[in-house]
Amino acid sequence: MFVIVYHKTTKKLVHYRHDMCVPQVHTAQFWFDIFLDDNEVGDENYTFAEVTFTKALNAIVIGNHIYNEATGQVEADPNYVAPTPPALETEEPTA
Repeated sequence: MFVIVYHKTTKKLVHYRHDMCVPQVHTAQFWFDIFLDDNEVGDENYTFAEVTFTKALNAIVIGNHIYNEATGQVEADPNYVAPTPPALETEEPTA
């Protein structure tokens, strides 16, 4: 089971879990409830989906992927802008 948690408005993924327990003991709802408790947020802004695992899901980057509810697929966010890397500090030689 591959469970994703995403923001209801932006559809951005905020969490995912690949649960390979056999037999499957916990539901997707169980893992969603754990996410809500751990992050101290409510379900008014977040929801979840159980998706079929594919190798492409190994490349998920939180903040750079969205859930397309129409297709049921995780996709790269077309509006993603990579953060600016921090400037390297150079050390001044001391005399």
